[in-house]
Amino acid sequence: MIILPAIYLHHGKCVRLLHGGLSSAQVVSDDPVALALQFANQGAEWVHIVDLDGSVLGEPVHAAQVLELLQRVPVHVEVGGGIRDMEMVEAYLGAGVSQVILGSAALNDPEFVQEAVRSYGQKIIVSIDARFGKAAADGGSDQSEVDCIELARRVEQMGVQNIIFTDVSQHGGNEGPNFVLLDNLNQAVRCNIIANGGVSSLLDLIALHDLGLYGAVAGTALYSGVLDLRTALAACHQISKDKTQGLPDVIDRCFRKAELVPAVLQSGTNGQVLALKMMNREAMQRTLQTGEVWTYSRSRRSVWRKLTAESHPMTVQEIRVDCGSASFLITVSAEGAACHTGSASCFVTQVGLPHGNR
Repeated sequence: MIILPAIYLHHGKCVRLLHGGLSSAQVVSDDPVALALQFANQGAEWVHIVDLDGSVLGEPVHAAQVLELLQRVPVHVEVGGGIRDMEMVEAYLGAGVSQVILGSAALNDPEFVQEAVRSYGQKIIVSIDARFGKAAADGGSDQSEVDCIELARRVEQMGVQNIIFTDVSQHGGNEGPNFVLLDNLNQAVRCNIIANGGVSSLLDLIALHDLGLYGAVAGTALYSGVLDLRTALAACHQISKDKTQGLPDVIDRCFRKAELVPAVLQSGTNGQVLALKMMNREAMQRTLQTGEVWTYSRSRRSVWRKLTAESHPMTVQEIRVDCGSASFLITVSAEGAACHTGSASCFVTQVGLPHGNR
């Protein structure tokens, strides 16, 4: 499970919120870059940033600060708040943001969300805010009558793979996450669910991990010192590692040789080689548990469910290990193109051979 330390921007400063309302904002740092550096020095590889003023106004307000942080802090950044058109999505991603978070658009402009997912796939995250089980927009201020789990099902159908879920009533209160609602949400969709709001202790993180959640955003607990980021990162790394110890011996032998093992994906229909991916223990564990292909992204430093260009999962038919216990051959059934470019295979570029060697 991953931990994402949070930076909430309001009037140029980093704040914490009580139950999601801007009126409750309390300044925790005057310098977003300094706070992000503090997180990075404690071992964080990702930072979760929300432009709170942008969420209310419907357009980014703190883009310049986000871009400065990107240039000065060695972390991956996911950012949300006021991103309502493709131009802003492209601007953030082009500047080096790893993932863009779309919130209100999931309720108000689903066509935009679909377009963004078609163009950028797993770089698009949807944030769902909820009060008493109903989805809210504009930073939680605009309540709807749409059930939050129903909204999650809708965005899953759009091809979204990652959902950040915030129970606004728990946000910033150090009262613990809404475990029941998070569990129901996680059971309802196959997306990666990241819990946001209420995390107050290592026990909360362990409970979220036991529910099978993909990650958690931590803010107030870090600012107040209730939760130590370095300890939380180490604990989540260890419990994730412990959970993947029960792999079959023939597979475990591969990971004893290398932390990342190459996996060749092959079509079970015609034998065509579709892609070459990397897998770590967690990716293999999820593959075995779900029957769908999960891989490890070295650029994002996390596991991802491998989808076709049409956002369909790849179903595993067979897994073979080579004679040197150094790679996997995974036979799959896949509906649609394996490559994000729309090609049937990721191996699309032919290399010319020297004359006479053909």
